[in-house]
Amino acid sequence: MKQNKTKPLINRRTGTPSMGPIQFFRETYIELQKCIWPTRDQIIRLTYTVIIIAVIIGIVLTLVDYGLTQSFSRFVNV
Repeated sequence: MKQNKTKPLINRRTGTPSMGPIQFFRETYIELQKCIWPTRDQIIRLTYTVIIIAVIIGIVLTLVDYGLTQSFSRFVNV
């Protein structure tokens, strides 16, 4: 009687066992179920925070760029 044992996949570079794509997605799905996902209110609040910070940084960089452009143009045209 022949036993049908499948050998684990071995990574040729590292020599460690690897898994097939079905096993990978199965384990990924299980791990994603363990995550604590943010609530809708948290997502909205954090999105607004990111947008506001990005706008502030954009304004600051614009002012710095404008100031440096004006100072260098005055220095060069002297």
